[in-house]
Amino acid sequence: MKLMQLLDGSISSEFILIHDSKEAKGGLLINEFVKQNVRLQNNVHLLSLEKNPVIFKNVSKASNFKHHCFSDYNKWLYSKRSDHSSEEHLNPIDVLKDIQKNVKTESKTVIVIDSLSLLVLLYPDVSYKSIWNLVNQQVLPGRQQQQVICLIHTDVLPGGKKTLKMFELLATTNLIVFHDKSKSIVTTSHRKASGRIIQTIEEFSTDSATGLISTKEIELSKASKIRNENDNIANIDNDVTFKLGLEDEEKRARSELVLPYLKTAKPGSGEIVYEPDANDDWDEEDPDDDLNI
Repeated sequence: MKLMQLLDGSISSEFILIHDSKEAKGGLLINEFVKQNVRLQNNVHLLSLEKNPVIFKNVSKASNFKHHCFSDYNKWLYSKRSDHSSEEHLNPIDVLKDIQKNVKTESKTVIVIDSLSLLVLLYPDVSYKSIWNLVNQQVLPGRQQQQVICLIHTDVLPGGKKTLKMFELLATTNLIVFHDKSKSIVTTSHRKASGRIIQTIEEFSTDSATGLISTKEIELSKASKIRNENDNIANIDNDVTFKLGLEDEEKRARSELVLPYLKTAKPGSGEIVYEPDANDDWDEEDPDDDLNI
């Protein structure tokens, strides 16, 4: 399972969930999914909860592309003389219901949400149910299976890991974006109909001239794995009030210690240190066990 197979539609996936964060943003991928599906003549519905849809100026005039929920309140973004028309802010949950009611039969419907985290924040009680209904909608005769593609910001997600796990298990394909040094990397985990999970790791980049994405399958180096483990240890150190590691001097003293350790008396200290011998009888029982307390 490769990223390009998902982009060009050669591999079908009912629900694609793109994980990103402030350090590794996935907006580039969500934009590419929109452009590729418009090119494939699919009916694309974009819910712009976060980004201005003007970034899709090359596809916005296509008849099979519709954007919803974005509001240019009081013409702050565009002047009143601009040809851009502002759409009244609509409830995203209602928009999703309307899209389901008006699905066209002749082509595939693709629903893209540019910030699932914001949808959860605004509508915590119904957001998961709405996505679940989209993914599990019964395919009627003559209709194609619709596709849902969402971008989720894992570092600002209401409910944290619990909420993320719910959507992660619902998704057919999870794309996790992260950085390794200066490279942008995406881990693709795709669940087949049989339940088998296929996973690939790829480096991706964008051509500045053409805007096209190129990918190269890679394997994480041992150095990267060690770096990730060190980062995890550092995060643990930040969460506790006591020291988990050892200083360099403590590590050196530990390496020079010969076991078993027996304390020796220092000259002139007046200390008496008893050194046990082989004939000593060691009683490991608690001397207080015979007390009636």
